[in-house]
Amino acid sequence: MKTILAVLLLAAMTCAAQEQKPSGAPAAQNPGTPPASALASAVPQKEPGPDFIPVQKQPVPVQNPGPVYPESARRAGLEGTAYVKVFVDEAGIARKAEIIKSDNEIFNQPSIDAALQWKFEPALLNTGKKVAVWVTIPFKFRLAPKSGPGYPGGDAPRPDPLKKPMH
Repeated sequence: MKTILAVLLLAAMTCAAQEQKPSGAPAAQNPGTPPASALASAVPQKEPGPDFIPVQKQPVPVQNPGPVYPESARRAGLEGTAYVKVFVDEAGIARKAEIIKSDNEIFNQPSIDAALQWKFEPALLNTGKKVAVWVTIPFKFRLAPKSGPGYPGGDAPRPDPLKKPMH
């Protein structure tokens, strides 16, 4: 991020220096410094912005499909949570997703795949302008409770809490 800011600052200073020169005079260039046109093309376009942008209204999910539970994790009885940082653009589209914390690596890819399918009402500045922001989404992987004898909610008889045990 600091590199991008430094490149932008250098490009702005180069442009300002060129504007101060008479139109016929060539712009002075430090040895080893690429021309401003090369600097401008080196700056990535449509790259996600800073991690935090103060907004008046956070993005609101309008379409939020859940992740696919990995079958191998289901068979192994694994549960956990994966936290995904998602870049939401000005149109409310999830454009980039990355894992910031996960209980188990097996949940990472399904979480990223689900996050990239989310749609949002975009974040708004206090001026009402739509703005791109990062959000964090926790994806919880929980197995459904088993049923049947011996499991909560199953067919096994439950002790009556009001009945005294027999000795």
